[in-house]
Amino acid sequence: MKNHTLLLILFFLIAQTHISDATNADVKVNLGFERTIVKEGDGVMVTLSAINPETNPPLIIQLILTVPDEMSITATEFIKSGGRQYTATYPIKPGDERHINIHLKTHKPGVYYIKGDYYYYFDGADSTKKHGNESKNINVMPSIPTPSPTAVPSPTPVSYLSGFEAAFAIVVLLASTYRVKRKK
Repeated sequence: MKNHTLLLILFFLIAQTHISDATNADVKVNLGFERTIVKEGDGVMVTLSAINPETNPPLIIQLILTVPDEMSITATEFIKSGGRQYTATYPIKPGDERHINIHLKTHKPGVYYIKGDYYYYFDGADSTKKHGNESKNINVMPSIPTPSPTAVPSPTPVSYLSGFEAAFAIVVLLASTYRVKRKK
C-alpha cells in the first residue's frame, strides 16, 4: 500500500509540475508593420505573428487583427475575414512560428490604431487559456500634390520683313527693272 501511495503522490507532483509549467509558459506575439509612417494613398503590410518557444508544449492559438474603417484592405494572407476583423487559428509546435498578414491602403491623413488580439492554450491543458493584445499606430501623412507643368503659349510669329530680307527684295526688284529696261 505504501508503494501505491508513493507512486500516486509522485504522479500527482509530476502532473502538477507539467500543468504549472504550461500555466507559466509564455508565447511571443508581435504586431509589426513594414512602415509606421506612410503617405496618404500608400499601402502598408501588417503582420501579427506568434512564436511558441522550444521550452513550451504544443499550443493552439487564434490571431485576430482589427482594422480601422478609414483604411481599405487590398490583400490578405492566411486568414478569414468579417466585419473589419481578420482571424486565423493555428496549432504551433515548440519552436515554430505562425502569422497572418493584411495589406492596407490608407485614405485620409491621421493616426490610426491597429489592434492585434491573441487567444491561446497549450495542448491537453484547457485550463491554461490565455488572452493578450497589442496595439500600434500608423501615421498617415498628407500627400503633397506635385504641381503639374502649365502650358506656356509660344509667341505668335510676326510677319514682317527683316533687314536682310528687305535688302534682298530691293535688289531683286532693281535687277528685274534693269532687265526690263535693257530689253527695250
